[in-house]
Amino acid sequence: MASNSSKWLLGCGIGCAALIVIVIALGGVGYLLVRDTVQNFRNTIDSFERLEKEYGRVQDYIPSSTGIVDERRLETFTIVREELATARKEMETAVQALTDRVDEIEDGSAGFWRILGVVGKGMGALPQMAEYFKTRNEILIDRGMGLGEYFYLYTVVYYSWLQKSPGDGPPFRLMSGDDGGYYRFDREDEEESDSRYGDDYIDQRRKEVSRLVNRMATVMIQKQADYLSDSARPVWQPRLERELEKLKNDPERIPWQDGLPTLTRRSLEPYRERLEAVYSFLLNPLELRPLDGR
Repeated sequence: MASNSSKWLLGCGIGCAALIVIVIALGGVGYLLVRDTVQNFRNTIDSFERLEKEYGRVQDYIPSSTGIVDERRLETFTIVREELATARKEMETAVQALTDRVDEIEDGSAGFWRILGVVGKGMGALPQMAEYFKTRNEILIDRGMGLGEYFYLYTVVYYSWLQKSPGDGPPFRLMSGDDGGYYRFDREDEEESDSRYGDDYIDQRRKEVSRLVNRMATVMIQKQADYLSDSARPVWQPRLERELEKLKNDPERIPWQDGLPTLTRRSLEPYRERLEAVYSFLLNPLELRPLDGR
């Protein structure tokens, strides 16, 4: 296995841009790369702020009081995913290029410069990451969907219904401090693992994303229960309260982990094929973590 320092350097990947800045800032090309990367992220931050201004904060979203996902909203979500195809493919290519290098250096045979080259590829992917987020946000604005609704539907569709793992993604950390990014929910003294790649990190990612989804869903489902219509309350409120109790008792529980309510599942079923086609295993770690440190 590689030395601890080599592992850290590899795991640093896209998140630890400062190291790369130190190395490449001596050259004019490096300066231009850093300058362009910073500008790309400024533009991306602007797109997040536009979304929040127009549709509110993520935690403000309230799911349907009936449990049925409105067909028009599900169609919009699906179209957003479909229109992201080009940006998603470009980002997947960049992440796959990093993934392909991991096996080459895990056995410790690679030297410092080889490892640094992998980290450099991570730095090179930063502008693509910024572009991916910006493109996604602009599509959401054009299609009339906020991040709260997008994140909720991503969770229900892919984790709760299609049973994709929250740990899906490459065997290394894509963003330093993956803990929820642009929006944050109250946390209970969670400590970030030292694992940054390999099987241990994949399991750690699963736990981190599961906890994030749990906190997000608890806030949203509580509001859903609070704003039920009189006609829906007798049947739907007990079901929501049972799910809320399970979410609060198990911080790594995915919402509706035991199975979606029948009405919710039936409303999703006609879109199964299209939604399966636009899921990205490699980019799953980015979907609910828009911008770290915001």
